[in-house]
Amino acid sequence: MKFSQMNIETFEKQIDGRLILKGKAYYEDGCIIEMEEIDPGKWEGIVAGSDDYNVFVSLVKKKIVDCSCDCPHDVEFCKHLIAALFYIREVILLLDIGPVAATTEDKIKKKKKPSVDEALNQIPIKELQDFVKKYAKKNKGFRDLFSAHFAGYFGEENGKSYSRLLKNAARAAADRSGFIDYYHAREALEPAMQLVQNAEEALNQRHFSISTDIAFAVIEEVHDMVENMDDSSGYAGTCISESFSLLNRLLDLPIPGDLRNRIFEGALKAAQEKKYDFAGFDDEWLGLAIKAAYDKYKQDKALALVDKLLSGLNIISKEWSVEFDMVRLLKHKIRLLQNLGAHEDATKLRLHHLEYTELRISLIEECITLKDFDQAKKLCVDGISIAKKKKLAGTIDQFKELQLKIAQLQGDVDQVRAISLDLYEGHDMKYYRVLKGTYLPDEWPAIVFKLIDDLETSNKNFAHLDRSLNAENIAAIFIEESYWPQLVNLLQRNPQLHLLESFSQYLPNNYLSELVDAYYKAITQYLKENTGRNHYVFVRGILEKILQWKEGKEKVKKISSSLSTQFKARKALIEELCKLPA
Repeated sequence: MKFSQMNIETFEKQIDGRLILKGKAYYEDGCIIEMEEIDPGKWEGIVAGSDDYNVFVSLVKKKIVDCSCDCPHDVEFCKHLIAALFYIREVILLLDIGPVAATTEDKIKKKKKPSVDEALNQIPIKELQDFVKKYAKKNKGFRDLFSAHFAGYFGEENGKSYSRLLKNAARAAADRSGFIDYYHAREALEPAMQLVQNAEEALNQRHFSISTDIAFAVIEEVHDMVENMDDSSGYAGTCISESFSLLNRLLDLPIPGDLRNRIFEGALKAAQEKKYDFAGFDDEWLGLAIKAAYDKYKQDKALALVDKLLSGLNIISKEWSVEFDMVRLLKHKIRLLQNLGAHEDATKLRLHHLEYTELRISLIEECITLKDFDQAKKLCVDGISIAKKKKLAGTIDQFKELQLKIAQLQGDVDQVRAISLDLYEGHDMKYYRVLKGTYLPDEWPAIVFKLIDDLETSNKNFAHLDRSLNAENIAAIFIEESYWPQLVNLLQRNPQLHLLESFSQYLPNNYLSELVDAYYKAITQYLKENTGRNHYVFVRGILEKILQWKEGKEKVKKISSSLSTQFKARKALIEELCKLPA
């Protein structure tokens, strides 16, 4: 459904009737709690349902151009949004009628409420305290949020209050089996999100210990929640990621040594816990421990753990997960060795494991930095050879890109041309431009025509597969070089809608007549190959676009008339064509 095709005055004609009935009932039952036009045509409000949901509607001249609701339903138009549309339409119609409807309009428009700030300035402190006490007793969710926001005042140390709070929130949101479904996930995670926000504020105020306690508690407790939760919303993963980010940022600051040691010991312990294998959080902990290891004793301790984890891998296994773990642990070990000043050992370790692409590439990049180009080139050649045996096309290209970088640094024009042409492969314009940069302006046209000729030849060789096999690649060259007559000719020889839709936008306006002819041929061919209302709506959309062109109305009229005659038996097509503006 395209919003721009819907009018606020007639929207119910284009939405499922069952949803319309539900939405209208919500509207008539007074479920619109708030609704306000925040800017011309932009409406925001709250609609009551099983919870209070925020809705947004954007109008341009009564056309609905955008709308949304934050309820969990995945339909395009939920009952809350439909209720809001009924409400907005009623207000707009009353405004259109004018002063006569003023009294009715007053009933619909809500009296402007005082702001929260204004109200708080007027309410006595004692009354506020009594309200919080009573509401906290009645509402578990509010009590948890209150506890999260003011956790520092509850007197417990080392994150115990944070952990207890998060456990309570999880228990309250879970069903009898202990599972937290999609609809209760946000409720369970609200305190965690508030705590993360508190930790950010504490970090900004240099209360480093509080930030650390919160981050550790959130990672541990939310991780335990995730194992029995539908986290389709991604809130749990976000809480954990932001908490790891907090700990990493803490380690970038001049925090006290005892706090750095706490992070190190806590991270090292967590890195060994099997439960964190889930989603790779064990690696996050290990990386954190290595970052926190600020002296040789701690670095050796972290190195011993990495060696222990490496020895536990089944290196005979061909499973991708084993190789993944091997590479990540080797990277950690190399980093630790470098931190310890054992650079020669780090290099030897990489040389011993060059079968792993990441390690080979890191060594090549180091050689490039040191300008040891001969060694870098040899490593690339060997890497390509291994990747070819494994049939890893993407890996081959990674090494070729490094070869190109080396050739550019050495000023080897012949190699730059050869490698960029190889990487171009008839379609990657990034390498086309690299190739172009190696030629003088008067030399380049001959190269361009050779590239085009090669693509055309390929088209002829594989004509039985698709007559426009390389048309997109050729069109990209014409656009890059501003060869407009050639582009028009190409589109006329390959009258296909996907090509026209992709490339017609680049042509100057003096080619509109030729484009319309190509579109007519393409639409005719498309309709011969496709039937059904959705295809006819697609065609109408293209014709509506052509209407905006110079002399577009006359041209669309002719096309529409011709299509109506040619496909006169297709009633649905005729109906769609009749919807075109006269």
